Amino acid sequence: MKSWRAIAQLTVTIGLLAAPLGVMAVPTAAHADTSVIVLGIRSLEGDDEFARNVTGALRRAAEQVPGLRIVDRDVSLAQITIVLGCDDADAACMQQVAAQLGVQRVVYGTARRTTAGANYSYAIALFSFSAATNEIDQQLTATITRARSDIDDLRQPAREWMSVLAGLPQVGSVTVRSNVEGAAVLVDGAEVGVVAGGTFTAGELTAGGHLVEVQAEGRTGFRQRVTVAIGETITLEANLLEGEGTIGPDEPPLDEQPGHGASLGVGFWAGVGATALGAVFIGLTAYAWLKLDSINNDPQWLAYTNTAPKPGQPGGIDDVCVPADAGVTYGTPAGTLDRVQSLCGPANTFEPLQYVFLALGVVGLGAGIFLIATSVGGDDEAPPASSPAAGTVSLRPVFGLQSGGFEARLTF
Repeated sequence: MKSWRAIAQLTVTIGLLAAPLGVMAVPTAAHADTSVIVLGIRSLEGDDEFARNVTGALRRAAEQVPGLRIVDRDVSLAQITIVLGCDDADAACMQQVAAQLGVQRVVYGTARRTTAGANYSYAIALFSFSAATNEIDQQLTATITRARSDIDDLRQPAREWMSVLAGLPQVGSVTVRSNVEGAAVLVDGAEVGVVAGGTFTAGELTAGGHLVEVQAEGRTGFRQRVTVAIGETITLEANLLEGEGTIGPDEPPLDEQPGHGASLGVGFWAGVGATALGAVFIGLTAYAWLKLDSINNDPQWLAYTNTAPKPGQPGGIDDVCVPADAGVTYGTPAGTLDRVQSLCGPANTFEPLQYVFLALGVVGLGAGIFLIATSVGGDDEAPPASSPAAGTVSLRPVFGLQSGGFEARLTF
């Protein structure tokens, strides 16, 4: 094993010593670019194929970044740290890597599974070391699902990752083509320019969602929401017609949008809240049923209940917890009584609660559906000041000598 490790180190060392010679052979015209090497990503759980896919996607992305000159050396993070004797892939180790390979920037990282079970994704941690500052100046983390772990699926995220790791501005642009000269172009409500020569380009937009609008006096307006990716230019066609209003492929007119015309009143949101509360109680009902089902199917519980006298028989009982709490074993094996006694507490708790949860769930769902339906379909007139507020749901506990529960009251 020691001889194999020595041979591996010698082989890698020879390749690394040859790397600076390969770098020196690059034509002088490329000296203005920043030389970068992407070390093979290290998989902490042995997912080597995924690590190779990430590495390949990053190297391809680096080739497409302006100002970067990729050094085509197939060196992995695991190999280089062994050769240089680095305990950790920190800034000091990367300084040695950059000097050994003759590069100005080193991109490296690790991949690991998010969970120990079979239903896992991949968590990626990427770092970029700058030889100019001798520090790790960029880093990021990302999560990739197993279904999207092929190299073709990784190309787009790899371009975004490499843009971050190269320290480039995280921006894109939108080009608007319009049939109206001088039309104002707005991004997120702020005017950024006017159409000239049929086009206008809004550059340096931060990556993410933006609302683009085009307006001209006496013309229909245009609006569309776009998602700008890093380094991407989106082109929009804004044909403004004579008339008034706003048009767009994915935007309704302003007077039909929430907040600009008919509004959703208190009754609607009260209905949403009541529906959500009802759903919670239905969920609690299902949970109570599951707990009771697990108790009823417990082997020792079944053995005890099957041995106890049934209702209608001499000494028959309706509740097995009564003799169990009294210490009656009915000749069952040792430990059975203790198990039944431990289950009686949860059984006595969830037996009545299932009905309480079910009742509250039905009331909540019914009230919520009613409030939503009446608030969306009804008029917007306010009730008289002397009448109770519409859409009011009240709950109050009701207790008697032998029973308890809740009373729900809906005012509309």
